[in-house]
Amino acid sequence: MTNNPFSILYIESGQAGGGSFGSLYLLLKHIDRKRFHPVVIYLNETTWRKRVEQLGIPVYLLKDCRYSLHYNPLIKRVVNRLASIVDQNFSPLYLPFERFVHASVINSILQIMEEHQIDLVHLNNQINRDLFGVFAAQRRKIPCISHLRSHRSEHFDYKRARFPNSVVSRYIAATRSAADHWIDRGVTKEKTMVVYNGIPEQLFVPVDLYKRFGIDQKRTFLFGCVGTLNEVKGHGFLLDCFSRFIDRYPECGLLLIGDGPLKEQLNGQIKNLGLEKHIYPLGHQKDAGHLIASVEALLLPSKKENCSRVLLEGMLASTPILATDVGGNPELIEDQVNGLLAPYGNIEAFVNKMERLYTEKNMRDRFAENGLNKVLKQFTLTTYVTSIEEIYNSIFLEKE
Repeated sequence: MTNNPFSILYIESGQAGGGSFGSLYLLLKHIDRKRFHPVVIYLNETTWRKRVEQLGIPVYLLKDCRYSLHYNPLIKRVVNRLASIVDQNFSPLYLPFERFVHASVINSILQIMEEHQIDLVHLNNQINRDLFGVFAAQRRKIPCISHLRSHRSEHFDYKRARFPNSVVSRYIAATRSAADHWIDRGVTKEKTMVVYNGIPEQLFVPVDLYKRFGIDQKRTFLFGCVGTLNEVKGHGFLLDCFSRFIDRYPECGLLLIGDGPLKEQLNGQIKNLGLEKHIYPLGHQKDAGHLIASVEALLLPSKKENCSRVLLEGMLASTPILATDVGGNPELIEDQVNGLLAPYGNIEAFVNKMERLYTEKNMRDRFAENGLNKVLKQFTLTTYVTSIEEIYNSIFLEKE
């Protein structure tokens, strides 16, 4: 294998600056820069762009008519509506349609590839969304990786999978659940491998939540929930559960950490349920990990989930956890061992598990210890970065 560094183009098509952005940033920060030269494309402006630029990495912000929030809203609405119609009713035309509507951003990607002599494309979201990046890799005849960070695969099937399977060198699934999901929909099993997210080994220092946020001292036990306020994260379900829970335990409180499109709707639900004195919507907090370490228990009520960084942070912070048993959550949380699991949508089951977390201190202590041990053993950043680098090396060896 040549000793010259390889240039890798990372393409992040997400919008909200969530977990995929954070995982990519950690990879870029710790990757062997003597061996790999990263270049990054974002389709949306977030705080992550500046953070990556501060690492001394070339960063580009491109406009795409489907995925960029800063694109003309009328045009974007029309294009996405047409995409939905073609996707649902004219499936054989979907790939040509995608190639056409993304033509501008594909051309921009090709120019960046030429400028930096890119050797490999790493798509950071999921294959059904990132097809435009596959088109660009195909045009340049260079290897391509598709990171499968979600289960969102609407209308993706074996027929549609034929094209990316012919171009993509590896599919990297963030959990076994994600790998199985996409394999069932046609991605090549032999090209698919699981690499769990990694988390830096850092000390989360508890803070005085009561003083910092003016929390009523009557709330003697505080639950926490961290996540973007959107449909997938299940906050509405959690509020229904908490309303039932405080009928039994009115001394408890709940911190909602995060921001998002459902903020006003959830605030209305809190008011309608009469929970204003028990729930504290804190918005986005830069030190969420330290806040996770400060609550007595962490709740993750997600409707869908892949490899939750919040769960990893909860385990690293030695905070007991209750999560829904969806997606990759059971691969991180083993029920009754390092946390509790409950079915999404089952209010009674979730409330009963909340009650156990509240009343059984010995169980909380056991979960805290076992969770910390598990994250340090299986989900370190070193393991994550090393695994990705090994995949790169294997692709370049094949290329030679």
